[in-house]
Amino acid sequence: MLNKFDMNKFINDFSKSCSKTQIKDFLKGEVITTYLVNRNQLCILISGTADLVRYDINRK
Repeated sequence: MLNKFDMNKFINDFSKSCSKTQIKDFLKGEVITTYLVNRNQLCILISGTADLVRYDINRK
């Protein structure tokens, strides 16, 4: 039997094991995060949609 995923339980359990957990709401068109090489960050999109865009400009 397949168990239904409980998002609220997941968030609660994850928050207990990670002291810096944040839940944020974003408006349409707003930047959620930026790319930094040494960023220790995990982002989980709970609802909605997002575009993943990375610009890589090679300068010579």
